[in-house]
Amino acid sequence: MKKLLLASMIAFCAPSAFADFIGVHGSISGWQSTFSGEIAGKAKLVEREGFGWGIPSFKERGFSKNNQLFGHIAFEHPIPLLPNIRLDVTKIADSGTSLEEVLTRSYAQIVDENLTLDWDISQNIHTELNIDAFDLSLYYEILDNWVNWDIGLSVRQMTGEFIESTYATPSPRQLVGGNCEVEGLIQGQSGYCIILPLSQTTDIDVILPLLYSEIRFDLPLSGFFVGGRGKAIAYDSNKVYDYELEGGYMFDMNVMEIGAALGYRKSRLEADDLEGLYSDASLSGFYGSLKIHF
Repeated sequence: MKKLLLASMIAFCAPSAFADFIGVHGSISGWQSTFSGEIAGKAKLVEREGFGWGIPSFKERGFSKNNQLFGHIAFEHPIPLLPNIRLDVTKIADSGTSLEEVLTRSYAQIVDENLTLDWDISQNIHTELNIDAFDLSLYYEILDNWVNWDIGLSVRQMTGEFIESTYATPSPRQLVGGNCEVEGLIQGQSGYCIILPLSQTTDIDVILPLLYSEIRFDLPLSGFFVGGRGKAIAYDSNKVYDYELEGGYMFDMNVMEIGAALGYRKSRLEADDLEGLYSDASLSGFYGSLKIHF
């Protein structure tokens, strides 16, 4: 009995290096998610704060629930001390136009006078946010039975762009002295007034180290599982975390397993000036996944 108890404890606690063969895991997920909070280029933040204005929130910018995609592939092996490897990819593409006008600063060029004027005006803002995130994780399996627990380190590369555009008037070219929107500011000048559309692009190219952990409970002899995974880092005035909670079912087809899961994911980025980007924003919502395991 003592030997049986000892063997059971070893089987429960032994790392995967002694308990598993080579395996490949993969998934693809559709994420019905919504942005919350606010984001802006650091230069635009400084400009608006200088005028005493705040940053428009995602809701004020006209963002709503949208479908995003993410997926992963992982390779696991029984070689001691050599970590397993996992690659996660998230594709984010979203945009919005404010339903209500937002106070902004506009500019006009007086062509013949070589003069630029600026003034405050309420107008609609169009915003685009495109991000590709690639997470490379190296991890160890601490537990590998009906309880699976992985810990490791990740490196996340985020590339993309944040674009903010405004237009002072529907017509880009108006005659000075006529019914020009800035007539009161440029009275007495002559020539053509060109209303300059404002478009500011903040390029995103960031590499972040993250702590990584995942835990999963396989309900014995049922095929059902529940689990969660998370990544996080905090340094200086920057904070990043990303977590998923899910439950699903895997069909055992002898040579492989296929299955599906439903879950919830939240990703948050707080940054005062991360490579020119200010962010106090979250992206969260429910997702559905298709999974495969060889």
